[in-house]
Amino acid sequence: MILKEAAVVGDELRRELTQALERLGIEVTGIGKATVSCRMDLDEFKDLFGISPKEIAAEPPGDRDMGTAGGFYTEESLTVPTELEPFVRQITMIPPPRRL
Repeated sequence: MILKEAAVVGDELRRELTQALERLGIEVTGIGKATVSCRMDLDEFKDLFGISPKEIAAEPPGDRDMGTAGGFYTEESLTVPTELEPFVRQITMIPPPRRL
C-alpha cells in the first residue's frame, strides 16, 4: 500500500491506519515512511476486493536461482476500501520474489 502524504508524517494517523486494516482482516507486516506491507486470508481478500488472485506455484532451486516460495498475485487494480481512503493512495499486490 502506498500511503497518502498525511499518513506518512503522522504517528497517530499510522495507528488509526493499522487499526482500520485490522478491522478489515488485514495483518500489517511492516510500515515504512510511505508504504505498508500486509497479508491477509485468501477468502477475506476475495470478499474485500471482489477478485481472485492468481496462484503462483512454488519452484525449487534451479541452475541460476534458489527458486520461489510461491504465493498469489494479481495485475488487476485493487480498489482502496472506503475505510482506508483517508490514509491509502494505492494498493498493489506484488508477485512472490525469486530467491537469487
